[in-house]
Amino acid sequence: MPGKFIFTLFCIAFSMQSFSQQSIDVTEQTIKIKAMKEEEIQLGFAAGDKIVFNFKEVNDKEIKEVEILEYPSSSKYSDFKVSKVENKIVPVLKQGVYIFRFKNSAINGRVCKILIQRIPAAEATRNFSTAVSWVTRQDTTWNIFTKDVVVGYDTTYLQKTKKEIVSSEQKEEIILDKNERVHSETNANGNRTSVFFSLPPNSFTGSTSVKVIAWAYWIGVGNEAAAAWQKCNGRFRSRKSRWYSLSLRSLGNRHNSRTGHTSLRRGCFLFDCR
Repeated sequence: MPGKFIFTLFCIAFSMQSFSQQSIDVTEQTIKIKAMKEEEIQLGFAAGDKIVFNFKEVNDKEIKEVEILEYPSSSKYSDFKVSKVENKIVPVLKQGVYIFRFKNSAINGRVCKILIQRIPAAEATRNFSTAVSWVTRQDTTWNIFTKDVVVGYDTTYLQKTKKEIVSSEQKEEIILDKNERVHSETNANGNRTSVFFSLPPNSFTGSTSVKVIAWAYWIGVGNEAAAAWQKCNGRFRSRKSRWYSLSLRSLGNRHNSRTGHTSLRRGCFLFDCR
């Protein structure tokens, strides 16, 4: 009776060990990797699986890189300039998608045979589907931004000075009062002469401004005209020859505003005696 019990336990242990070493073919294919290109195979594996990976280039030519990654970017195995990989075991710690990537940097294509197998950890995952299907799902994205809002108002008072006209005065100023001799046509000095004059410039000093708003002139010829002008100004001067009497007057406006122009005005009178 004890010997029969020991034999039964031995058979059960042997059966479990045989199952744990049994591999299941996941994919076996021959692919062509074009020049300067790469190819990928995506497969799903259950937690506890062991991946058995075999690779061979049919002409024993090297390819640049063979890599196995756990999605999205966790590299589990990588080899460079390889032409053959035999029974590479990669353990699967958690259920997920694994990517088998093949890169060819040569100017010619490469033909490769690939065998990928899995050793399940238990009978429950023996029929696990390794096919990968991608499902598009809508997701909500929240954008965080800062918005300025008015939380209160404040009033600021600025002091400004305003100037007003408190007085205005107009006065007349004589800017030119002279006699000018004009010779006859037979005189060697010529029968023309010119009289130049300048009007007072506009000015601004402090709170006072001076501006020329109008100007007038008076010209008289002969002794009679000279006598009239002298009488008008309360003066009398004797003249023994023919004179032109010229008077220029400017009418100024004086006030205390800020506005004023400072342009200089010039003029000329031309006399011709015939």
